[in-house]
Amino acid sequence: MFDVLEHIECDVDFLKKLKCHATQKHTLLFSVPACPFLFCEHDILLNHYRRYSITTLKNCLIQAGYNPISIRYYMFFPFPLVFIARFIDKLKAFFGFRRKHVDVGIVPSMVNAGLISLLNFESVLSQYIRFPIGVWLFCIAESDQQQT
Repeated sequence: MFDVLEHIECDVDFLKKLKCHATQKHTLLFSVPACPFLFCEHDILLNHYRRYSITTLKNCLIQAGYNPISIRYYMFFPFPLVFIARFIDKLKAFFGFRRKHVDVGIVPSMVNAGLISLLNFESVLSQYIRFPIGVWLFCIAESDQQQT
């Protein structure tokens, strides 16, 4: 489940139901937006209920009967740009300038190629180090018992 859980109001209940409907022990692989302090109108416009920290995601999984195997940040290098963009969004909102839509925009091909290279570099580095923060969390979790 990539970019799913943040769209579900009762995430623990959803995961419990998912676990109940599985016919056998299973593994979940998913991503969620990280850093609750980044939550802003951008997330609301995308119909997100929350962003997760490692602790909140781990607690959610445990409450639902899953064993977190690995929870790691990714998109470490773009984090400063996202942080600045979200800070500007919050500052604008504070002064009454509210977003009405999410503007993804068109990224020039050279910028896109640079970002892809940066994320590929991060992917290689992540085999050797754990990043202390990132825009997203990537998680692997297992159901804690065999289903009947």
